[in-house]
Amino acid sequence: MRYKTRQKLFILFVLIFFIITPLIILHAVGYRITLSWPIKFNQILQKTGMFIINTKPKGAIIYLNNKPQQLFFKKYFSKTESYLKTPDKIQNLLPGEYDVQLKLRGHWSWKKKLNIYPGQTTYIEEVYLLKKELPVQIFYTAIQKIAVSPNKKYSAILNNNQQITILDLDNELQILTWPQAQDKVYPVKVASQVFNRAKFFCWSPDSQKILVNNNIIDLKNTKQSLDLNKLIGQNIENIKWNENNYNQLYYQYKNSINLFDFSNNKSAILMNGEKYLDYLIKDDYLFLITQIDEHDNDDINKTIKFQTFSLKEKKIIQEIDLPYSPQYELLNERHKLLNLYDNKHKILYLIDPLANFSSLKKIINNIKYIQWVDDKKLLYANDFEVWLLDMDCDGEINRTSNKNLLTRISEQITNIFWHPNNNYVFYSTDKTINVIELNTVGNKRNIIELIKFDKIDSIFLNANGDILYFNAKIGNQEGLYKLAI
Repeated sequence: MRYKTRQKLFILFVLIFFIITPLIILHAVGYRITLSWPIKFNQILQKTGMFIINTKPKGAIIYLNNKPQQLFFKKYFSKTESYLKTPDKIQNLLPGEYDVQLKLRGHWSWKKKLNIYPGQTTYIEEVYLLKKELPVQIFYTAIQKIAVSPNKKYSAILNNNQQITILDLDNELQILTWPQAQDKVYPVKVASQVFNRAKFFCWSPDSQKILVNNNIIDLKNTKQSLDLNKLIGQNIENIKWNENNYNQLYYQYKNSINLFDFSNNKSAILMNGEKYLDYLIKDDYLFLITQIDEHDNDDINKTIKFQTFSLKEKKIIQEIDLPYSPQYELLNERHKLLNLYDNKHKILYLIDPLANFSSLKKIINNIKYIQWVDDKKLLYANDFEVWLLDMDCDGEINRTSNKNLLTRISEQITNIFWHPNNNYVFYSTDKTINVIELNTVGNKRNIIELIKFDKIDSIFLNANGDILYFNAKIGNQEGLYKLAI
């Protein structure tokens, strides 16, 4: 090779080095050179940002602006496709808005508009991709009522033939159908009232027994039931299990609240003398919703009081006057605050009965469906809205700054519940089951319509949160369905 040719090549390589090296360094520290017409010199060199993306399950293909992302060299020099899959990061992105989509076969895709800012990282983490499968029918009879056990392993089903079926959800086996044809006719009565004393099913806290219309079925001894009307007496109502002793029941009889102990088959009166709308026993206290009728000549003045009765001291230690309503109910006995619900006016009162000052902690209006996520977080809904209330900062009655509206729809909501992975809320209408994503990245929550049937009700999840159960009808096909999610 001639000397001049070698000299020219040397100069060329030196020029390439001095041109490419700064570009590589700029790229490495997060800058990109952009050229557009007309040229704006203050925009030629731009600081870039990046996405860090992770999903459960892993392996979702990452799309930006509807284009699957690939490694640069493999994209242009390899015959095989090499799409970027989660978990991964995409660097050196110019500032601006991007359509981000994550796709995994057999799952619902995830899509949002997200921004990249100069020198910053946008995290897309804890994205849970739901399975996209068809529901499977596991119970083939029209259903009136369903009650799932506290451990979510069993389901009690009342069918249109007035028979009770206990279904083992893990194995999809029918533990019993009661009464059998040879049994005497069972007087099934589904009460029409809307509040607590009308409960038809009531599972024991250990999920081993179920109270069915004043009869107790023991899953360990399914051959016979225990008739409380014969054992205790007729006209008992509002029966509740003792949360600390599963061999004891509480019940109301006329104007008294009583305890029945199966170990000696004896009853004891805890409180009597007034008209009790509802009650709850927690620790060493009996909490009462009491209606007091005062006669004034020919008129009767009705007042409602919330009373705290000490079982140790045998006396009422606190009273709170309540607005009049004939349909008060005490809910969620395991929550740290007492949940007093007015079914008629759809109002929830949160009460700390042992507080030294201001027992009434919060009043929530226009509330129809309730689920506590934990002691501080409440998921609730009315006919058309789903809300999340965080009580971390709560200290005033009717404070609204910690309420978040999750969705508002035009169809009537029929149920809500929280997913155990803390990333989704499910809600149903008469014909659909929908899921709201709680991941707050971006300005909009994703909402997916999972199922649409002619009729849907009684939805619930198994303990792991990976199977959704619901009663549904499509055409002439009606019964209990499951959906892997």
